[in-house]
Amino acid sequence: LALYKDGMVMQDLLAFSLIPNLQRLSLGQAEGSHIGRPAVLAGNVSELATVNLLVVSLGDWAKTGFLTLWSLLRHRTTALRVFVLGDAAGLENWRLSAAEAKTLKDGNAGMQGVTFEYVDFAAHPAFAAYLEDYPQGCSWGAAGQAILARVVCHLVLPSDVDRIISLDLGDILVLDDIKKLWDLFDAMEEHHLMAAPHAVALNHINAGVALYNVARMRDRHFAETTLRAVRDKQHKDPDGTCLRDQSIINILHSFREEFGYPGPSPVMILPCRWSVFPTTEWQPSWNSPEMWLREVRERRRYPEIGR
Repeated sequence: LALYKDGMVMQDLLAFSLIPNLQRLSLGQAEGSHIGRPAVLAGNVSELATVNLLVVSLGDWAKTGFLTLWSLLRHRTTALRVFVLGDAAGLENWRLSAAEAKTLKDGNAGMQGVTFEYVDFAAHPAFAAYLEDYPQGCSWGAAGQAILARVVCHLVLPSDVDRIISLDLGDILVLDDIKKLWDLFDAMEEHHLMAAPHAVALNHINAGVALYNVARMRDRHFAETTLRAVRDKQHKDPDGTCLRDQSIINILHSFREEFGYPGPSPVMILPCRWSVFPTTEWQPSWNSPEMWLREVRERRRYPEIGR
């Protein structure tokens, strides 16, 4: 019940503060805007622990994505090193959105200790080489290659990054200190390369929140492991769709015996509190407001959460 109530509070922030203020911001009406107070970091920022985050920004999606980031800022106690994975348009849009966010009330305080580093996945030579080895003849969809790049992030991240948390943007609210999620890296056993939650209602491992042990992925040539998983699945069940991060993670975790993979799963299951879905009746259409019921759209609320 406490988690539900917290979700209601954050939903009200999203529906009646964050979204309206970002809409006004996009129209050049930032003066006087207020989108919820971020946490104020105590002490010298340079002395704080740093959490690495990986997000994807394509096209003009950045403003929507900032909803997730701002909810995270409300609870964090650490510095943040955010790697933005995107195409040229998405990276530029993120830069603009980050600059605009600082013009909001408490914007500068909220962004204290936050740095952004930009990775154009399409222009990265290691990822380009990976795609050459990826089985051909399938369909990627609009965001397919960018989403795939998350599960082989060790190919595109700087060598000093050993661990990173990957987050979906726009449809996730962070309701606790991200440091608590970061600390779960220490719970990984030696065979674990990543961690992700099991979405019971959807009957799969969900990649919207994922921890990647980047150092182990490099050391164990994880890119080759992902390519084998793709080849095996496409050979068994060809459907013309290019497999992305979530599909690959599920193959490596749930289909090991079927494909004869040795050893235990490389995936540690996260506690369910780190991926709570607002309703068991979630459907992909909820990502498209134009497909919502008029009453829901007018109130900017999800079913169940909005009752």
